[in-house]
Amino acid sequence: CGGSGVRHDMEVLLLKEDSDLLLKVLRVGLEAAVPAASSGSRSEASDAYVPLPELAAELAAEAGGAGADRLARWSDLGARRSLFDRALVARLSCTAAPAFDFLVASFRRCAEAKSRARSPSPEAEELFGYLSGLCVSYGSIALLNPSMFPQPPAVEAEGVCHILPFLRRDGLDGGLPPGFLGRMVSRMVEDETLDEFGPPVFQAVCASLRPKSILDVFEADYRALHALVREKPLGSLLSRLPAFVPAGRTGHALEAQATLGPFLGLSCFPSDRRVPDACFPSFSAPDVEGGTTSLRLSLQVVQMALKSICTELLKNADAKDPFFRLVAAACALNGVRAQQYFPHAETQRLVHALDPHREEAPQLPVSASSDGFMINLGATLLQLCEPFTAPGSPHAAKIDATYLLSNHRLHLDKDTRLCATAD
Repeated sequence: CGGSGVRHDMEVLLLKEDSDLLLKVLRVGLEAAVPAASSGSRSEASDAYVPLPELAAELAAEAGGAGADRLARWSDLGARRSLFDRALVARLSCTAAPAFDFLVASFRRCAEAKSRARSPSPEAEELFGYLSGLCVSYGSIALLNPSMFPQPPAVEAEGVCHILPFLRRDGLDGGLPPGFLGRMVSRMVEDETLDEFGPPVFQAVCASLRPKSILDVFEADYRALHALVREKPLGSLLSRLPAFVPAGRTGHALEAQATLGPFLGLSCFPSDRRVPDACFPSFSAPDVEGGTTSLRLSLQVVQMALKSICTELLKNADAKDPFFRLVAAACALNGVRAQQYFPHAETQRLVHALDPHREEAPQLPVSASSDGFMINLGATLLQLCEPFTAPGSPHAAKIDATYLLSNHRLHLDKDTRLCATAD
């Protein structure tokens, strides 16, 4: 993009409205210097002005003539769309800044420019839509084929996972602008590339949360997963992954292998010595009360986030049944919790984890999911049932009470029923 080149007046080569869009949205222009109107712009790589002298020379050669004759060809809307294509490709090809970051910023600038436009013409409306579509389309390309445009090596190595920082700030400053992810996912569905995007991103989110405890900053990972499953094609894809309901034989294996395992398992109840050490430095009343309050609030944050994630899965026709299969597997594989020895063995295991010198390790291997996993699952299901449990709720009439007699997902033959018979 560098080089002296021949300076051309943008007002001669381009329509003023197109020149303004190039400058305000894509932050490019035909002039070598930043136009005075934008001198107050920020200096971030995604917002820096980039001159395109080669494009200016091409446009000058194509235009010919002088004055108004040079602008005659822009009466064709297709030519104006082609201009934005060429400018965007030139901008991405001549800088080494992260392409996806620039495209997200351009999408946001396009939305802002459209909102500020007063009574835009039908042509302007179409150009705004086309330009935002370009940002989405090239955004997916930048993630799926990171070597297509010059980028830092670290960004190329991240691949599709470069989107994670944006997802972790979903709904906050620095997140993806409204509508961007939905349009990009729709584009990937059309291009049949969603399978290249979804699984690595889901795996990265789970891998990020898995080593964390309730003492760490965990909210961002829940925001990221919620942003993903909010898009129905991605929620459907998640539910189809083998790890969504893994073929484990124990509750412990289910929690360790399931995609939602780290999200359901984050709690103050696993045997993590850091939790009591950090929250209860002493047994004084203020320390105990303060630590208990802190843990309770953190647990509420986890369970509220889980409710939001599970609600999106239940609203998704393709993910609804797999989610119920996961719940059924969690119940069936943790039947060991009903056995008499279980509380004693788990107490022994917990004391050993916290103080190995005080208690020997249990002889039997861990077979059940953690207490935190089961408590979070139960709390989430109770929250999801809340609309059905209010007195006089019309939703309660939708419940099929005969499910207790069914073995469709859970075998309840050995459980005691109240006011229900096989007849």
